Amino acid sequence: MIVGMWMTRDPVTIEPQTPLAEAAHLMSQHKIRRLPVVCPTGGALHLEGLVSATDVYRACPPDCNPFSPGALERFPAGLTAGQIMIRAPLTTTSGAPIEDVAMLMRDRKIGALPVLNDQEGLIGVITESDIFRAFVGILGDHSSGVRVTFKTSDGEDLFGLLAEVVRGRKVRVVSLISSRHENSVLSVVRLVGQDAESVIDRLWSTGHQALNVLRWS
Repeated sequence: MIVGMWMTRDPVTIEPQTPLAEAAHLMSQHKIRRLPVVCPTGGALHLEGLVSATDVYRACPPDCNPFSPGALERFPAGLTAGQIMIRAPLTTTSGAPIEDVAMLMRDRKIGALPVLNDQEGLIGVITESDIFRAFVGILGDHSSGVRVTFKTSDGEDLFGLLAEVVRGRKVRVVSLISSRHENSVLSVVRLVGQDAESVIDRLWSTGHQALNVLRWS
């Protein structure tokens, strides 16, 4: 799972000289909270900065909602995107692992990253919503099957374990995720098939504690 699979391609952009009122209008029109600020150079979009909805709010009078109808005439005259943008924002690439980007956004408390490549400059934006979609996609849809959360140990061969517990049964492993939670290693497996319930018993018999079982019909 990499950024390029989930990012928003060809995002709405502005240039440094774009009036801030126009930037606010674009955010409202397209229902977005951030606009990359670019300079087209030789067919590429060179990233200059980023303007967020928070930046727009800060630049306006305290009693003005910059995204409400009729707010345009209350913007400070002559104020442009280049004057308030975040310069040299954090960025990522289309080939970056989605989990690395999620951790970076969490640790730095930011909601989006421009996506760059060497040839074209800005090629997309990855947002919190895109990250959520990616992780929902990893877990799969919940239209049917069983999802089991169970404890495992450090370095355990999960694929070998699952191969053993599903052997000879009419069941398919849809997804498998393992992560550390507090002082434990937790694994989540989603199973589909008429013998999915029997796999839960097999997990118990191998000494693995099932912490949670969800079923969909």
